[in-house]
Amino acid sequence: MSSELALKKALEDALGERVRSLTPLSGGDAARAFCCTLENDRRLFVKTVDSGAPFEMEALGLKRLKTENGIRVPDVVAVGTTFLALSYISFGSRGTRFQEELGHRLALTHRACRKEAYGFDQDHVIGKTPQKNLPWSPCQPHAWAEFWWTHRLEPMLRRLDEEPLNQLGRSLEPRLQKLLGPTSEKACLIHGDLWSGNVAADEQGHPVIFDPAPSYSHREAEFGMTALFGGFTTDFMSAYHDTFPLAEGWQERQDLYTLYHVLNHAVLFGSGYRRQAVTILEHYV
Repeated sequence: MSSELALKKALEDALGERVRSLTPLSGGDAARAFCCTLENDRRLFVKTVDSGAPFEMEALGLKRLKTENGIRVPDVVAVGTTFLALSYISFGSRGTRFQEELGHRLALTHRACRKEAYGFDQDHVIGKTPQKNLPWSPCQPHAWAEFWWTHRLEPMLRRLDEEPLNQLGRSLEPRLQKLLGPTSEKACLIHGDLWSGNVAADEQGHPVIFDPAPSYSHREAEFGMTALFGGFTTDFMSAYHDTFPLAEGWQERQDLYTLYHVLNHAVLFGSGYRRQAVTILEHYV
């Protein structure tokens, strides 16, 4: 049986409806994507891989990110061992205040989705790279810096296994408590991979986010990825800050969060990102 026929059967079994067609969609490198049209003309967006069951935690993250007045996310329709079926959102042109609404509604989502510990229900992936979320770390004043090292930076450095980077990383570790400081904030559910490619406008021009790598983290960590490739303006940050102000000095800490994503890109794509990681590390050590 071909992979598309297998996907069609899996969808029909999960949905209890006949699949009329699967139309391949472009974009994405960790999974294949399709527009699935059902017998009743309803359309779904479907992501699939050949094996590995990678979508359970993504689906859970999307369900939890869906909050009243928060930012729009696709509805989870079904999740299987090799696929994730979501409501189909037709993208449109961005409204004139798109960036402000994006920042405002992201802040409302962060404010609504809070927890007393850092982590997530299971380890999962960011892109194709494993992301450690367990064990949970209770929100105590100095726990966040330790979590960011043990669950984020240190695992990425180990995957790269390059002594100059590891040496700089080891130099950073004892400084993280001072750099990230004690915090009394609860953990917030963050998207975790919020770059411009995971943001779009819906039919009415309102923002939509998708493809999360979710975790309950300090919300400042959300903005490490937004700073990496652009696409988020000062209007976005101003609207977020007006709705749910960040602690003083967050700008000086931002590169510590960007570093995680730079290291991940070094794992996936190589030398240019390694040099960028060294530059960030040297700034802080």
